[in-house]
Amino acid sequence: MRVGHILVCHSVDPSKLFESIPHDDDAAWFVFFHGQDLELLDKVDVSVRSRQGDLFPYMVNRGLAKSWNTGIHLAVQAQCETILLLNDDLFFYEGAYCEFLRTIEAVNDLSDNVSFISTNGLETGGSPFVGKVIPQNFACCALTTSAVDRVGYFDENFWPAYFEDVDYARRAGLLGMTVHIDPRTLVEHERSSTSRKDEDIRKNSADYFNANKAYFEKKWGGSRGSEAFNRPFGCATFDSLIPYERRNAPYGQSFDREDIAQWRLS
Repeated sequence: MRVGHILVCHSVDPSKLFESIPHDDDAAWFVFFHGQDLELLDKVDVSVRSRQGDLFPYMVNRGLAKSWNTGIHLAVQAQCETILLLNDDLFFYEGAYCEFLRTIEAVNDLSDNVSFISTNGLETGGSPFVGKVIPQNFACCALTTSAVDRVGYFDENFWPAYFEDVDYARRAGLLGMTVHIDPRTLVEHERSSTSRKDEDIRKNSADYFNANKAYFEKKWGGSRGSEAFNRPFGCATFDSLIPYERRNAPYGQSFDREDIAQWRLS
């Protein structure tokens, strides 16, 4: 099973994550650097080169969904059977990474109707969930090939972050796809590390959250859990699938967000 790892870094040192994952000469790494700290970029570069991976030093916050989409597309091209989305502020406990891969293989063998496979994790740091064990969902998950085929890619109208994962799960759920959570606690997650370390993100995180929440509610006719539409914008011509070719503007004029147009080409 060839594994493609997709990691988006901003201002958090992902060394503990790299150290918690055994080297595999056949594994693929696609790492996107959105920050401006050159010293951190050098550290990330050393880790990526040690894995013979690909580093994309954009040094601008092009959006989580945008870099996830690029990474997924590259992983598909590299014929990766498993595509892992990983946060930079978590790490696997000793031996847990291999256990997670075993879970992924077992689930994939049993069903082709699973959208993503995740695990439980212990929350640390400044999260309101500190000390609790909760599902990590898209912070640490394997996106299945079935999901890429049927749901496609993330909606890049969610920028720079928040609700892109909720939207993806909504689209997968409307297709009847399920989620599998490994009940074991395999990772530790210092959630929200980026917003604590980056002043710009910290100052603007509420605005980013509210803008993306408003777009989600417009798209689905209600807030999370109270959606009124079973198709985006209640429009019969739209469905759950966002193909790679339409990833940055999937719905067209009057539907896609105009306020982030400047980031579509970055």
